[in-house]
Formats: sequence, structure tokens, C-alpha cells
Amino acid sequence: ADFQGRIDQLLDWHRREELPRYAQLLTNFERSLDPSLDAEAVATLFAELSAAADRLEVRILDLMIDFGATLTLAQRQEFMLALEDEQDEQRERLLSRSDEAYRKNVEEQFADNLSKFLGRLTESQKETLALYTRDYQRFDGVWIEDRARWTAELTDVIARDTASWPSEVHGVLARREAARSPEYVAVYTHNSALSQAIFTEVINLRTPKQDRRLRRKIDDYR
Repeated sequence: ADFQGRIDQLLDWHRREELPRYAQLLTNFERSLDPSLDAEAVATLFAELSAAADRLEVRILDLMIDFGATLTLAQRQEFMLALEDEQDEQRERLLSRSDEAYRKNVEEQFADNLSKFLGRLTESQKETLALYTRDYQRFDGVWIEDRARWTAELTDVIARDTASWPSEVHGVLARREAARSPEYVAVYTHNSALSQAIFTEVINLRTPKQDRRLRRKIDDYR
């Protein structure tokens, strides 16, 4: 009941503060479609989406840590064990892929996401996806390493069970970005630039039918 009450408060904040911002973001994006998307508009869209995700993550982490303070040490440690088990499953699932399978997964994910807004992709759009995704660098390994590092730090904080553990957890999570390896940052930056280029080019290759569907989807979400 306590947790549900906290979730309800989170959702109230999200409806009140975030949904109007999303609606405006969609309106701005639709305006940027004419006469065609440019790199600046797409960079702004990606930055705003990232900022929205960050705002939500901060609220969720605050909720989790505050609620964690009401749990027993055994419950908190059980939570961390579940996180570590998930980590092992992710490592096995992701890192067992070949480089070609990784690239194909990226291509398929892009195709699925874009198809939700555009409908069936044209051959030209599919060729664009295949061309750009060849240059994607593998991110799964550095992501797993980064996640394993801060998960281990959290496990140590929880195990010590000091009175200050909530603030220590906040500290670990606040330092995540600054503590990321140069390789992580380089691969993320490289792939993000490719993602924006794919998004821009595929959208700009849309047919009149796809354009109508895209605008209808934008309006539905708004």
C-alpha cells in the first residue's frame, strides 16, 4: 500500500509536469518536418527526449531509495541479488551474439520503431538502414561493464547498512556518468550520431502516404 501510494504520487507529477512538455515536443517536431527535417531539429529532439528520460529517472530513483529506507536489510540485499541475477542474464544474452547478429539486431530495432510511425518501409529506406547500421560499434559490452561497476558499488553500500546508506546510494548513482570509461563515451557518441543520421534520412525519404501516417501518429500521441 505504501509503495502504491508513492507510485500514484509519481504518476500525478508525470501527468501534471511532463505530459504537457511531451505534447509541445511533438508539436515542435511536426513543425520541423516541413520542408524537411534538418540535423539541428533532430539533435534538439534527441536532446529533449534524453532530458525527459533523465527527469523521470531521477524521480524514480528518489522513490526507490526513499522506499528502500522502509525495508529491512535482508529485503534490500535480496533486491540487489535480483539485480545481479538480471545482470548475469543480460551478459549471457547480449554478449553471446556475433558482431553480425548485433548489427542485424540494431537494424531490426530501427526498422520496427520507424515502422510504427511510417508503416511499411520502402526499399530505399531499408537500404539506408542497412548502410548506416554497418558502421555501428558494439555498445553492449561497455554497457554491461558500466552497469556491473555501479551495481557492485551499490551492493557494497547496502551491505554496510550504515545510517547514511540512502545518501551514499544517491552519490553512487550521481557519479555514474562521470565515472564512465572513455570507451563507453566514445562508442555512445559515435552510435548516437549515427542514430540521428538514420532517423533524419529515413524520415526525409517518406512517401506521401507515410507522411500522412506519421502526422496522424504524432497527433494521436499528442
